[in-house]
Amino acid sequence: MNLWCLRSSLFLGLAIACWAQPGDPTRELLKRGITNYERSSTNFRNFFFDRLTVTRQFEANGQVREEHRNLIRRELFDGVPVTRLVERDGQPLSPAEKAKADANIRRARAEYAALSTGDKAKRDAEAARPSREIEFLREMPEALDYEYIDSQWDGPREILHFKMSPRPGYRPKNLQAKVFEKVRGEIWIDKSQNEMQKLDAEVFDTVSVGGILAKIEKGTHFLIERMPVQEGLWLPKLIRIKFGTKIMMVKSIRQESETTYSAYRPINHTAEKAPAAP
Repeated sequence: MNLWCLRSSLFLGLAIACWAQPGDPTRELLKRGITNYERSSTNFRNFFFDRLTVTRQFEANGQVREEHRNLIRRELFDGVPVTRLVERDGQPLSPAEKAKADANIRRARAEYAALSTGDKAKRDAEAARPSREIEFLREMPEALDYEYIDSQWDGPREILHFKMSPRPGYRPKNLQAKVFEKVRGEIWIDKSQNEMQKLDAEVFDTVSVGGILAKIEKGTHFLIERMPVQEGLWLPKLIRIKFGTKIMMVKSIRQESETTYSAYRPINHTAEKAPAAP
């Protein structure tokens, strides 16, 4: 599991883990959480959207070393939905860059069109397959304890607010799940739809997730906000991850990534079926 997959798995795991309320049967809540995330992941491909990602690299003293802003847009390209870079650091792609990107998209489509029916089915099934981290996520509800704080109202929706902390004595079955021994934070849940509205969590002590190969450092912070885009369907609104990771006990990486989603709109399902977006 690479570093990005690990961070993504941890992030999603936290979200799913926090469905478990004190005194409630966690098994059924876990199933709901996994089902909701799988459905969200699947339906994400059925929407156009804008995704602005700002990444910052930091010096050891906390000063920003470099910053990049990329705008990704899922849109129609020759009648097919694709996900593509449209701006880099606030500037549209140059004509040469756009032409190269267009050529790459057309090449990917041509390669897909040349596949046999069976190979197309395999590729489509692979693209729609739940992430390989699902087995890891299934462990998460057991790894944390939760304390009810209060209820809040967001328009007509009642939002339940919980505090979360490591569950004493819990022994993770997965090496990466050890990170939950050092996680605490807060979670906000939409009561009527059983959907996570917001998650704010931090790693409060350095934890090894791969022996001497990798450590997630103290102070790694996760923030996620989600919003309803259709009846019964929630998708990401904001994801912010600030992390410090040490590789091979030598190379230290300090980075912040903030991704904002906007302009969700359903894809016309009568449009040509597209292969996995390049």
